Parts: sequence; structure tokens; C-alpha cells
Amino acid sequence: MNRSIIPLLFYLIVAFSTTAQNTYYVDVNATTGLKDGSSWTNAFTDLQPALDEAQPGDEVWVAQGTYLPTESPNQTSTDTRDKSFHLDKDIRLYGGFTGTETQLDQRDFQSNLTILSGDFNDDDATYGMGESLQISDNGENAYHVMITAKLSSHAIIDGFTIKSGHAHGTGGSITFSGILFMRSMGGGMINRDSSPSMTNIIFEENKGLHGGGLLNRSSSPSISNVTFTRNYASNAAGMLNHQSSFPIISSTSFIGNRAQHNGGGMSNNSNCAPQIYNSTFVGNFSYYGAAMYNVNAVYPTIVNSTFTMNTAGFHGSSIYNNTLLSPVFKNCIIWENSSYSSTASIYNINGSDPSFSYSIIEGSGGSNNWDSSLGQDLGNNLDERPYFIDSSEPNGPDGIPRTSDDGLTLLKTSPAINSGTNSGVNAEDILGNPRVYGSSADMGAYEFQGRIWYVKPNAVGSNNGTSWENAFTDLQPALDTATIGDRIWVAEGVYMPTESPDMSSIDDRDKSFHLDKDLLIYGGFAGNEVKLDERDVHNNPTILSGDIAQNDLVSGSGSTLSITDNEENTYHVLINFNLTYETVIDGFTISGGNADANGSIVYSSQFFYKMFGGGIYNWNSSPTFSNIIITANSADSGGGIYNELAYNTVAPDSDMINLFISKNEAEIGGGMYNSSSHPSLVNAVFVGNRASLAGGGIYNTLVSNPSLINDVLTDNMSIYGGGMVSENGSLPTVTNTIIWGNVASTSGPELHGSGMSIFTNSLIQGSGGSSMWDSSFGTDNGGNLDADPLFFDASNPIGTDNIFGTVDDGLTLTNPSPAIDTGDNNASQIDTDIAGNPRPYGTNVDLGAYEFQGGLVPPSPFSARAATKQIADTLSTPEEETRILTIYPNPASDRISIAGLQKEHTAIIYSFSGSKILTTKGESKNIDISSLKKGTYILMVNDRSGKMVYQTKLVKKH
Repeated sequence: MNRSIIPLLFYLIVAFSTTAQNTYYVDVNATTGLKDGSSWTNAFTDLQPALDEAQPGDEVWVAQGTYLPTESPNQTSTDTRDKSFHLDKDIRLYGGFTGTETQLDQRDFQSNLTILSGDFNDDDATYGMGESLQISDNGENAYHVMITAKLSSHAIIDGFTIKSGHAHGTGGSITFSGILFMRSMGGGMINRDSSPSMTNIIFEENKGLHGGGLLNRSSSPSISNVTFTRNYASNAAGMLNHQSSFPIISSTSFIGNRAQHNGGGMSNNSNCAPQIYNSTFVGNFSYYGAAMYNVNAVYPTIVNSTFTMNTAGFHGSSIYNNTLLSPVFKNCIIWENSSYSSTASIYNINGSDPSFSYSIIEGSGGSNNWDSSLGQDLGNNLDERPYFIDSSEPNGPDGIPRTSDDGLTLLKTSPAINSGTNSGVNAEDILGNPRVYGSSADMGAYEFQGRIWYVKPNAVGSNNGTSWENAFTDLQPALDTATIGDRIWVAEGVYMPTESPDMSSIDDRDKSFHLDKDLLIYGGFAGNEVKLDERDVHNNPTILSGDIAQNDLVSGSGSTLSITDNEENTYHVLINFNLTYETVIDGFTISGGNADANGSIVYSSQFFYKMFGGGIYNWNSSPTFSNIIITANSADSGGGIYNELAYNTVAPDSDMINLFISKNEAEIGGGMYNSSSHPSLVNAVFVGNRASLAGGGIYNTLVSNPSLINDVLTDNMSIYGGGMVSENGSLPTVTNTIIWGNVASTSGPELHGSGMSIFTNSLIQGSGGSSMWDSSFGTDNGGNLDADPLFFDASNPIGTDNIFGTVDDGLTLTNPSPAIDTGDNNASQIDTDIAGNPRPYGTNVDLGAYEFQGGLVPPSPFSARAATKQIADTLSTPEEETRILTIYPNPASDRISIAGLQKEHTAIIYSFSGSKILTTKGESKNIDISSLKKGTYILMVNDRSGKMVYQTKLVKKH
């Protein structure tokens, strides 16, 4: 892709606008409005009209509440039980909204239950689970809650509870989209010739003769983060895969379902081959195959799944295989299942011969003493207790499957840990944690991650760190309590050191956060998350501060930087000793350290000097830092970070990723000081730091060889080497990096020193580039440039939203920056930039920390009027040629106005990710934006034909 020819503000949004689809809104509680689905105010109150109205590619957003089917799919049946939600178009259907959201990522589907129910009388009675499960008073319920036909994977069904279907019809079928749907199959849902993407769904309390929860017939849906619980059937209480169905199932739970005959959790028959990953089958009951029943030439593949506490009336307390079957089990745990008639949890008849590898199978003898009646031993199988946290409570104290307190997580002593194979596994486990945490994947659905300890400043429970409710209120107790390999989750807030590392000093300034064991420490949580990927580090700032009085005054940047009123601050905010790369510190702001004194303090028998490392002091340590802001720290050496004998081992990944090191000061090494240290820095920004002597951004000495990849050094200041100083045998390697706009009052505004750097595909001011290379800079390894990088707004690195790492950051590139598409793809170590955007976006990676995402033009020659005129030149009518549109105010708080907006225009506001969030039609020149979150958006105006006639960036201030 040649992005240099893209003329407008955002190529992605322009391209998106040509295919932009509609969003329809459904809210059962909407009491006013037009009920045409055009907005939350005008929402449909029933779901089916929205399904009928939406066209392929459209989205339907459904607010919390309970929805009942209102019409039969064939439009003619007079049997109320034939009513069902029915869908045969590739739309995107989302539940879990409160009814006020403007962006999809604002919904909380776990708290805002959106229920599709077949219980017309709202009188179902459900008792027990598994073997004791009973469902009654459901004689009037719909045969099927939902049916789909002819959907592709582009169809999305996400965020619903589907319950109380009752597919116990006496016979017959109903037709939808030319396909017959049997009334005795699929109480919750049926997919026929249909393969939607299904996620975040609960199937519960459904009943059927065949397939209580879900029936797939000639269908291959993608199923993830789905729960099947308390469903009842004669065959296949949870899920039935029938007649050449090949679903891909991941992170899914089958819990407490009951089948009278076959397959309490799942049945597979007639040439079906599901692929199952990271899933659990717990507490299900059936006479044959309590967890899974396979019959008639089916070939399931089951990887990293756990089968436990299932009960069979006769054979196959976990799995029953019948008739020439060869299921494949890998990295699985099959343990503590029971049967009234047979001790074997895996029962094979009629030539069935499953294979097992890298799995724990109770009663198998393991690979050393394999029981061949179970199937083939392909090696590395065990017959040892897996040591779950608490198998009697598989969903944990919160009662919710797939959360961090689940009882089927592994204890540290489990033989399942690091005993699986890495081949063919998913990247994440059932909780969304990295699948390979140690040397090898674990067996079972849960990858051991170490215990989680919680920290939250306003927690009111027992404050023992065991949950968000009972969280520690200070960070240091968590650091002290955790053992090697444990995780610490820290909620947003400001945390100050509470104890000195030597445990004896009475000087408050000696206090610091201190760490000497490998832990995984994550900030950026709101304080209610259950998965790591739910945190938002941008909107939940987690600050480690040495500013005891909270009165520091920070002004200016680079040459004008001033930090005052910090005399009482702690010498160091964080000190680390003897850590390896297995320590992860992710999602924090570190500020307010002031290492300005003589003397030292002892920690772990090592001296830490009070003049080094105001923000972070790494001694003989190689921790992995990511998503870190280091700002407003001071020191004699290493204002932001001081590394000594650090990063001397080769890590599997980079040491420091997505760092923003800004407005730190020191005599030497304002941003970073490296002494005999070799950190690898990827997507790092050094901006506005100051050194009164040498190395405004970075100072390297005593054979320090840092690696800089896709970094930016700009607006740093010193007497010698505003950007970077390298001395005493130091040899940095600089690749895909921009060093531009730094200041030195005496020598070397960008680079200085006797050490010689090696530059590859980098933009270095004053170097002459590879075509006219100045050898005093170091070694030219090709592809280097010396041209203005055309930053969007270098004077405001964090952008108007004042949040680093977002789309409006001032150090993003603008078209036609010479840094675009001129990097070395082989050197780029991660596939996203500092703002989380994909890298590369075009043919090659860009230089610097930000990957150009299309369309940005420099602000100076560009204006809304000029852009409108550029577009108007291509329009067909004289009226449109003379019409000029302008927006004001911008930035705005509550309302904006668009001068020149006409009746035939449509104004649309998009998020930067391309999601349509607000539409205004007609001559409404005033648009209410009060519901939008603070941030940056795209405003686009289309004419009557749908052609874009105006586009600009919109900034929401509050």
C-alpha cells in the first residue's frame, strides 16, 4: 500500500464510510420515541422487528431485559410454541447494553443481562444440577428460543442469555428460509446450514429431546466464552453436533447439564468433527457419556480441556465412544469422574480407538503403564492427581465460570504444570491468560499463572489481598506477600511508598517500593475485572509516586523544564534487585522520585545510592517493563531510570516496551542512565527530559550497548548530547528510530560521546542520511534519513486528551512523512505500535514509536475549509460546489454546530476505530455530543447519494 497518496484525514474512515452500515437499537423498557430502532430513544421494544429490518453488515444493539419471541418464522403457524427469534442474514447482534451507550466497548454484558426466553408464562421451575436437575411448568414454552439459517462467520451473536426453550414437540417441523426445523431438536437454539460467530452467551435451563441447549446441523459455528448449564435432554443436554457439523469451540463451559440417555455435556454424531480448546466439562450427568458421547464416524479433537466431577449411570463417566471413532485428546485432564456401573471414565466399543498424549487420565497408568482399553497412548501421559485449587467449587466463590477464582485452576504443586506440549495449542487459556506461561503449556483448561494478589486503595474488606473486595490498600504488602511467579493486580489510584527497603531507616525519604523476586505486576485496573485483558491502562491511571506531600510543581519541557517543591520526596520510587526478565511491570506511571543526596541504603545485601535513579533504580536486574510512563523524577544520575549491571541476559522478548519517558531531570542521563547495561527498548518515547551536563534523553557508559528499535528521542536537552550520549566503549544499536529536535548548548544536539552507535533505517537529524553520512555519528548500516519527520504536533506529545498512547498523540506521523514505510520489517519485534495500532500498516514498518494509520496531513496547510473545497471540486452540482461546511466549537464540551449543513446532508460521528456512534439527519445544525466520552472522533458529512462531502477531526473536551 502506498500511503503517501492518501489525501484526506483518515483513509480508514473514508474507506469505511463507503460501506458503513446501520445500527438498530432494541430496548424492552423504551417507553417513548418512535420505536423505529433509529436510536436508544426511538428503540424497538421487541427484538424480532430489528432482526427483520437489519440487512447484512448491520448491527443490532439490545439493552438489558427479557425478550420473548413474538412471531413464528413461517409467519403462518397458529401454535404459540412455534414462535422463535429467527435470523437468516449476516448481521452483528450484540446484547448487554444499559441503553445509553454510544460505543460498543462501553457495554458490560456481564452486568446487563440480556435474556432471550421461551418461557411465555414466566413460571418455569428449575431444581438441582446434573443428576438432580429437574425442569417443570414449561409445557407452554417455545419449541426453540432462536433459530438461524444460512449464516456465515460474518454473522455475530454476542452477549445474550438463551433460556427456557422446550423442544419436546410431539412431531413435525416448521419451515424457515426453505429449511425444516424439527420441533423436537434444539430447545435453546438451532443452527441449520448456518455457521455464525457466537461469543459471550449463556445457554441455561433449556429442554429438548435432542440438543437441549444448542443443536448444530450441517453447521460449523465459532463458539467462544459460552456457558451451557442446567440444560436437560434425552440426548445431548448441552450441545448436539449432527450431520457433518464442524464447530470450533474454545473457552466454553459445560456445567451441570443432564441427559437421560447420551451426552450430558455434548453429543457428536454422523460425521461431525468439532475442535474443542480450553473448555471444561464439569458436573454433567448421563447414562452413557456423562461429559461427551461420540457415535458414527465422528472425529473430535480436544485440546487443553478439563473433564471432572461428571457422573454416568452406566458407562463413560467422562467420554463414551461408539463405532469406529478416533477422537484425539491432547493436554487434557480427565479426573474424578464417576459411574454407577464402570470404573473406566473412557468407554470404547465397536472399534473405537481414541488417542491420548500429554494428558492426565485417572486410572490410565500413565504412559509408563498404559491401560490399552482406553485407546492409544501417544506418549507423555500421566496418572497423577492434578491438584486443582478446589474441585468441589469449580466456578469459585463468585459462582461465575471462567473467572480468576475458579476452583479448577492449578496449584503450584500440580504435575500438570509445564507438562503439556506447545504444539497446536491456542495462544490463551480459558481465562484469556497466555497459554504458555513457563517452559511448556500446562495440561487442562487453565494455564498456571501464579496466584493473583489484589491491591485497591479503597478496599473495605479484610485487606488480605485475596480479592478486589479484600484487596491490600498499599502495594508494598502485596510485593512482600507474593511468592515467585505470582501476579499482582493494582487498581487505579496514587500509591506512595510505605516502608524503607532496609526496614530500619526512620527517614521518610528512604521509603521506596522494593522488589527482589520475579513477580508479574499489572496496573491499570478499575478494581472489578476478572480477566487481565479487561483492564484499561489509559483510563485507569495507576501512579507510583514519591511525592510525599503531593505538592510538586512541574513546568516547561526540555530546556525549560523545572521541577520544584520536591525536597521531601523519596529518593527512589522503585528499586529492583536481582530480577530476571520473568518479572513483568506493566501499566504504571512512576513519578516524584528525587535522588539528590549522598549516602546509600541497603536492600538484599546490596547498596543503593541516594543520588541514582529517582524514578526506577535497577541493580543487577532485567525486569520487563511495558506500558509505563516515567515522568517528573529527578536525580544526580538517571532522573527517570538508572540501570547498573542491568539487562545483561538475553530475554526472549524486548526488555522495555511502550515507554513514555518525559520531563525527568538529572545532571547526567535525564531520562535514562545505563552503566554496563544493555536494555532493549521498543516503542519508547524520550521527550522533554533535561540533563544539566550530559545525556538529556539517554546516557550510556562503561560498555553499555542498548538496543533502540522504533523509538523517538525529541525535545531533550543537555550541555552535551541532548538526545543521547555514549562513552567508555558503549555501542548502542539504533534501528527504525527517530532522533530529531533535541538541544545541546555546547556539543551534539542529537548525539555525543566517544562511543559509536550503529544506525539502520533510522531518521537522525544532522547525520546527512545514508546518502551523505556523517561518520562522526557512528556507523551507517543503510536506510538512514535526515529529513523532518513531520510529527503531528511535537509541541504536545500527549495530545489534547492528555493521555499518552492514544490516537491524538503529537508524535504520530503525518502524510507525507519520510518516516512512513521506510523501516526494516525484520527488526520490528512486536506487531503493534505504542498506541496499540497494527504494525506494519503498509508494506514496511514506519520509523518511530507510532505507526501511521492512514490519512493524517500536517495541521499547518490543512483546514476544514480547504478540505471541503478539495471535495467540492469533485461534486456535480453548482449548489454543492459553492457550499462550505464548518464546525464550531472544536474542541467542544456539550454541543457542536455545523454551518452550512443542509436538509439532504447526514452528519455522522465515528470513533477512531471506525465505529459509528452518532448520526444526525436533516437541517439540525446543533448536535448534542454530551453523551460522548472525552477523546478524539471523526465527523463526516455525506450528501443525499451517500458521498462524503466533509470530514474533520472532532475533540470532545470533557
